[in-house]
Amino acid sequence: MPLRGRISDLPSISVIIPCLNEEGVVDGLIDDLLDNDYPHFEIIVCDSGSSDGTAAVVTERAQTDPRLRLVTAPKRGVSLARNTGASAAQGDYFVFLDADARVPHDYLEVAMTEIRQRVLAVATFYMRAGNDDRLCRLIVKAFNHWISILQYIKPTAPGASGFWVRRDLHAKTGGYDETLNFAEDLKYLAHCSRFGKFGVLRKQRAIINMRRFEQDGRIKTGLEWLFGGMTHTIGLRLRRTPFKYRFGHYSAVGTGKGRNICASTETPHRHPEPSEQNHRGSGRGRGARMDPGALAYFGGPWPSPAGVKHRSQVTLGNTSGSTAASAGCRLPHRPAGARMRGFSAHPVLDHQRRLPLPAGAAARRARRPTPADTARLPGPVIFRLDTTAARTGAVRNQAKEPTLLKSIQQDWLSNVRNDLLAGLVVALALIPEAIAFSIIAGVDPKIGLYASFCIAVVIAFVGGRPGMISAATGAMALVMVTLVKEHGLQYLLAATVLTGVLQIIAGWLRLGTLMRFVSRSVVTGFVNALAILIFMAQLPELIDVTWHVYAMTAAGLGIIYGLPYLTKAIPSPLVTIVVLTGVALALDLDIRTVGDMGELPDSLPVFLLPDVPFTLETLAIILPYALTLTAVGLLESLMTATIVDDLTDTRSDKNRECVGQGVANIASGFIGGMAGCAMIGQS
Repeated sequence: MPLRGRISDLPSISVIIPCLNEEGVVDGLIDDLLDNDYPHFEIIVCDSGSSDGTAAVVTERAQTDPRLRLVTAPKRGVSLARNTGASAAQGDYFVFLDADARVPHDYLEVAMTEIRQRVLAVATFYMRAGNDDRLCRLIVKAFNHWISILQYIKPTAPGASGFWVRRDLHAKTGGYDETLNFAEDLKYLAHCSRFGKFGVLRKQRAIINMRRFEQDGRIKTGLEWLFGGMTHTIGLRLRRTPFKYRFGHYSAVGTGKGRNICASTETPHRHPEPSEQNHRGSGRGRGARMDPGALAYFGGPWPSPAGVKHRSQVTLGNTSGSTAASAGCRLPHRPAGARMRGFSAHPVLDHQRRLPLPAGAAARRARRPTPADTARLPGPVIFRLDTTAARTGAVRNQAKEPTLLKSIQQDWLSNVRNDLLAGLVVALALIPEAIAFSIIAGVDPKIGLYASFCIAVVIAFVGGRPGMISAATGAMALVMVTLVKEHGLQYLLAATVLTGVLQIIAGWLRLGTLMRFVSRSVVTGFVNALAILIFMAQLPELIDVTWHVYAMTAAGLGIIYGLPYLTKAIPSPLVTIVVLTGVALALDLDIRTVGDMGELPDSLPVFLLPDVPFTLETLAIILPYALTLTAVGLLESLMTATIVDDLTDTRSDKNRECVGQGVANIASGFIGGMAGCAMIGQS
């Protein structure tokens, strides 16, 4: 799938690969990534104190390709390694991958195309089992379905695979929380998803190494994954993990139950050295046990003993008549020319497409460099970062929330000019609509004005979606008509208060999360239907009027749509209101004004209790209307929040928005206002 647009406009990508003793597998992932044709990307391998030849392998490859770099973390730790790699990265997007994963040759291009089409800021992708064992494939398939369902409830990612994060979100969250030793990758993903749109990429998958499944047991490892995922989903934070782990435990050799696609065929397993057995945990040197989220990143030593021929000299098993000059793994049996579903051009599964190695490359790669070779290589290839200076305090204290003062500065004072202009435009446009909705509901115009004022102010402090305007609306007014006609205004005020209480309960029950299951087509239909209703509601204002009205309408549309081509310094709706009002006053035109729609109040609202008897009979009268108002108000508000999320590429707290709408409606009912909700037009 080709990327659209100029090459210079494409975002740059930094692929970050944390390693600990991954000599036998990291070369394969580097081959896969360097085969990508994406124009702007770099590969950063962060070595976390490997005792094998991992650093030497990466260093040698970096001599021949400037897109590859090696950095070293000051000590062992999966989160520290990721943060160290991100500190050295220069791309617009960060891609975190396991060293033992394998990806297609068009992985970066296809994934970036989908990310740009869906306007994603955080993304993960599905997994594919690295061997042909049925139980392993079943476990991986089950986790893919789990991720697919859970993306609408709580963002998550396969711990054995990886995900994409936009650079600015990594900076906002402060990186991985190095104080956690369990599911820190899921915590990081959930934190990033608060500031940007999350999605699961449908068009690409990564092959994961099944070595841990083979040696710890498929069912046991699958249950550990399930435990970690459930812990993340329900929001628990475990500081200690019940799963034992030691560095060097996982080898590349299969158990015989399945052939490992991603494992090197010539590397035997060795037991960990005594010094490695003492390291339990995520590399922070405190003796803590390793968490499941980090297990795939720290798979153990992969030595290359003398006398063992290099994997580039090994012929692929069960394939038809070709050598794998750079694949380095065994493949399941397939006929010549056949392609596996979903990986039609995978460099591992379609090895014949690779170009021949440059002259002398085969001889150089026939011998694995030793750690002693690294010292003889010219620098600067290995970048040793002072993470104390490179990483800010936010990285070390990610769980720390911003102070109240910083929150006020960011949310209220970061864009004062545009906020004031937007507020002025909304206020001027809201007055006639509030009066019109009051007339629809059959109440005095001041009821709608009081409600709009109160709800708009309260929701700004307690709502969950910045930039969304809430006030009296037509949808809510239509529900109130019968109640006002049959029982009067005081019962409407009581129903408004009860509506607020029900909305708060809905927020506490986290019913706002259900909006994730509303499809895109429903939101699109809602917006288009609302636009048609607004248009139809304005048509009566253009019937039996003088020609001045048509001239003013045409002039207003011309200013609204034409002014942005000249300047965007001032909102065009504000200019339209000022200019047309000035023209009407200067020429003394005979046209209707806002005052003709109803008498404007000349006093401020006061606190009052609804004058209704507090009996079960009253509750029986107002409860059906309150339930209807609750449902209509929350649906319209949450759909509007979803639309604003898409327009601004940010995420809203829909459960908090439910509570905020409830608080605003309770306040409106106690000052004599009607119920309201979010307004998509003003927002």
